[in-house]
Amino acid sequence: MENLTLKQQNFILKLDNSISLESIQNLSKHDASMLIAKLMKASKRAKVQVQHFSHGFNVGDILYASWGYEQTNLDFFKVVKATEKSIRIIEVTMETTLNDYMSHGMARDVAFDTKTAKPIAKSFWIKDQENGDLKRIGSYEYNGHKEFYVHVGRGGYMLHHYEGQKLYESWYA
Repeated sequence: MENLTLKQQNFILKLDNSISLESIQNLSKHDASMLIAKLMKASKRAKVQVQHFSHGFNVGDILYASWGYEQTNLDFFKVVKATEKSIRIIEVTMETTLNDYMSHGMARDVAFDTKTAKPIAKSFWIKDQENGDLKRIGSYEYNGHKEFYVHVGRGGYMLHHYEGQKLYESWYA
């Protein structure tokens, strides 16, 4: 059986310091390679954990825009990447969980299931549905604390967090 090099042993210890040096030294090269692959895969998963930024826009968050003049439209977006200063979003569609129709069927209070969010094929708002459009996070002071916002579209519609609450929507026949 070939011995592992000091470099290989240190690399394994760096990936998982709970493994003893003696157990590493007794590994075959094949077993060491398998262990390194397994530990690297696990470390990549650990890095994917959600980061929480002070601005509150985090990977996986669902955002919505409510807009319109004589009718109220709703569009939904999902954060696919986040940094301290910007986010990447894609447009999504979600299944309806509640429909309270009003005004002869031309308006409703509606809620959506965020777990069913699926990217739409072609978005009016987002140019790059595959990677998401980059949106800069803005901020302003209000009542002594910082508020954060993101705009979408030419009209600069503000995006809000959506967490399953009822939203108003209306349309014309």
